[in-house]
Amino acid sequence: RSAVKDSDQAASASFCAAEQNRFYDYKKILYANMNSVVGEFSERRLIAFAESLGLNMNEFESCLESDKYKQDIQSDIARAEQLKVSGTPSLFVNGVQVAPGYVPTFEQISEAVQAALTASK
Repeated sequence: RSAVKDSDQAASASFCAAEQNRFYDYKKILYANMNSVVGEFSERRLIAFAESLGLNMNEFESCLESDKYKQDIQSDIARAEQLKVSGTPSLFVNGVQVAPGYVPTFEQISEAVQAALTASK
């Protein structure tokens, strides 16, 4: 699994946490421990994060080891490339990206929603 990117492993671990209804708790730990260095989401660290949440470790480790969400992750990456997503977060309203490359403001989101509503009439 060493050839797997950290972000892919973190995504896989997040899916596994979601199986135990703890996706948002797990996501919170990932973001709190993000430091943009290689190995930041090593398998050992991902397992430690799950332990800190009190997840069923047999289920979590089995899920992570199986790599059963690999195709879902690859599909998400392909869709993001198709939409020309350049980073996260990215927001779309009716297929149009709001503030590409930036975190959209409430006003930008509101304007995009209003424009979409107007166009649909």
